[in-house]
Amino acid sequence: MPVLLRSLKYLKPHWRLVVVTKVALLLSTLTSLIVPYLNQQAIDLGLARGDVRLMALIGGGLIGVGLLRALINFVQRGQHEELLAQGGLYKETHDLQLRDQEQLCRELAWLSEAAEDDGRKPRPAARKQAHEFAV
Repeated sequence: MPVLLRSLKYLKPHWRLVVVTKVALLLSTLTSLIVPYLNQQAIDLGLARGDVRLMALIGGGLIGVGLLRALINFVQRGQHEELLAQGGLYKETHDLQLRDQEQLCRELAWLSEAAEDDGRKPRPAARKQAHEFAV
């Protein structure tokens, strides 16, 4: 927990981005949960009673939820692309998941130094040292 609290200072310059991302995540979760509920209502109320109007309304609601989810995913993807374009620690962390586990372990020394430098690009000597350690 102390490590998590210490890492919050790195989010301070990006607080707006964090808020937008968390709101989008919350909305995405809520819209994912409403689809099964609408399906249940369509079956229990619309189909069981033969209420075509209610089924049409629920169908329209499902389409609306789908469109809302597409918009939320677009916002989330935009935030991700914006952070990748900025480079720095976020891009390096993102790129780590593309490497194999052995390479990941070798690069942790460099990433650790990058975090200690408040998100600035680490010194070339640290990058060279991490690369030599990886080889």
